[in-house]
Amino acid sequence: MKYNKGLVGAMGAVFLLSACASAPTRTSTAAPVAPAPSRVIASADDMTPAERLVVYAESIRWFAPSALETERLAAEQDYRRDPSAFNRVRLATILTLRRAPFRDDTRARELLSQAAKEPGAKNQPIRSFAMMLLQDLDDRWAGERAMDDERRQRLLLQKKLDQLKAVEEEMDRRAPPAVVPPR
Repeated sequence: MKYNKGLVGAMGAVFLLSACASAPTRTSTAAPVAPAPSRVIASADDMTPAERLVVYAESIRWFAPSALETERLAAEQDYRRDPSAFNRVRLATILTLRRAPFRDDTRARELLSQAAKEPGAKNQPIRSFAMMLLQDLDDRWAGERAMDDERRQRLLLQKKLDQLKAVEEEMDRRAPPAVVPPR
């Protein structure tokens, strides 16, 4: 079986990234400083586009909200100038950040779907990365829906419990005090 070196490298980076994502989060209140993505990508001349996207995804995770907004604007501009699969995935990656104030999973899903359909053998690693990010979005959406359902169920059960307590209190108020006959 013949493997594409770039795809294998990108998938290895994805596994490494997923291991990092499952590690405990930092407890420091100060926002860590990460190198600017443009410098990370520009200095990685020997990386494939898919590998650069993985490095980019990892680097923007640590950006402060103001830096995220600046990066989103730059990604939007690059996408408008050149709507390539690389720029679509780059923009979608920043739009799916959970703590980003501009998070837009719907638009990110559209961009990733377009990138996943991009023809050409050179785009295969980017298509694979886009499909992985789409799957992550689907999993996140399902998890959020499950949490919402559980929250609704918990509130419903709490309401029923409160009603039962009210009925019990009303019964206690209505019941005459128990009279114990003297001996």
